[in-house]
Amino acid sequence: MASTMGSDEFVEAVRAKADLGQGYLRTSTYNNFNKKHDSAHITFVNVPSDVGSGGGGAVAANNRLLMFVDGFGAGKDEPPPTGKVKFRVGAAELLSRDKRPRGKTATPERMVDYVAGIISEASKQAPKLNPESSGRRPNPAPATSDLVRKLKF
Repeated sequence: MASTMGSDEFVEAVRAKADLGQGYLRTSTYNNFNKKHDSAHITFVNVPSDVGSGGGGAVAANNRLLMFVDGFGAGKDEPPPTGKVKFRVGAAELLSRDKRPRGKTATPERMVDYVAGIISEASKQAPKLNPESSGRRPNPAPATSDLVRKLKF
């Protein structure tokens, strides 16, 4: 049986099925420039929306999961022409390297379960509320005043 789910219906199904915990979900659908298919963008941020000036900034960036689902029909209500959609991850700072989801191809109905499961699992992790906890090394460059002192004219 062919899928009848379009990109907007897919996004609403993910919203209804995912357990967000304390986090929030941002979703959008867009049509590719070549007008051949629609895609769904799903961003899950595992911090309350009032943290980091409205959920933005370094705190939100260190606790986000950005996912794309491609291959829906050209209109927002059109099902995928092939019957399947493709899942890919854009950014997964929220998850450790060994827990990051891999790309997958499935029907939109099965993909709803897959994406909602990833979001529900990610929502169970404790958020990193310290911007320095991103795993990046601090910048070792000396302060400007130190550089000026070392200059010889």
